[in-house]
Amino acid sequence: VHLAHDRKWDDVVAPVGPGTMKVVHFDHFRKLKSIPSLKNAEPIDLSLIERDKSLIVFVSHQFRKPDTIDNDKFNLIVTGIEHLVLNHIPAGVKAELIVQLREHDRAHVVVNAHHGCQPASAHMVFLWIDYCCIDFDNPSEVAASKKRLDHYIRMSDCLFTPVVDPEWSTWVRPKVLNHFFEDYRATMWKSYLERGWCRMEAFLGAYISCVDSDKFESYTGAFKHFGTVLKLRPHLLYGTREMMLRDSPVFLPPLRSEFFTQYHPSAVSRLQLDTRDAHIREAVPSFWV
Repeated sequence: VHLAHDRKWDDVVAPVGPGTMKVVHFDHFRKLKSIPSLKNAEPIDLSLIERDKSLIVFVSHQFRKPDTIDNDKFNLIVTGIEHLVLNHIPAGVKAELIVQLREHDRAHVVVNAHHGCQPASAHMVFLWIDYCCIDFDNPSEVAASKKRLDHYIRMSDCLFTPVVDPEWSTWVRPKVLNHFFEDYRATMWKSYLERGWCRMEAFLGAYISCVDSDKFESYTGAFKHFGTVLKLRPHLLYGTREMMLRDSPVFLPPLRSEFFTQYHPSAVSRLQLDTRDAHIREAVPSFWV
């Protein structure tokens, strides 16, 4: 049994006015060489974007610190999103997209030839990343952002989790992932699951319906299957293993309803959610049973 959508919100048009959500232009992001703070990220209001021609990616990650000293997380985000664009985004903007895939300290050029598909330009991709899109020096904005978490995810087309994994060669990834939490065996993925906020983002991603699911008809592969057949927002992992093997992001299997109990967000010691917040309780009542 797959996790049910948030049916009571399906007919509600989510607000997209100025200030409700900011996103970072992916083409700008990847030129910065590291995960930028709000000032350097130069986020723009979602209301200024043509959503039906754009891919909005919610980057779900551990926020203990933005990145490693070698910017490993940044490199995973850039390379993973480039692979996603090459293999799943529809034609209509550019006949050919050349991307830079980073391997060690040298770059090489890869030209897409995936089943003859013509990928969209990178300028149609936007990211929501907490570190880039929230002013953490402003306590009132931080408080407001917690109440907007459901909105940020609702307006996003997929969740994307970068997994820094220096021990990637010591384990084998199953060809088919059957369990959302257990089949991807990287240590940092297990660490991700120890964070209450990360669990909340994963469950909200599965629970809240997409705003623009109709556009997934023109997508390809697993992304189209999730959006049009399963009617779900995909959650993708891209770890050191995938980057080193030049592989595409991993589409996690759909969350199942029984995971609510087994992986309840409040069951982890590092949960930082305010369980008195009625906004979040109403969004996912099953969390607070």
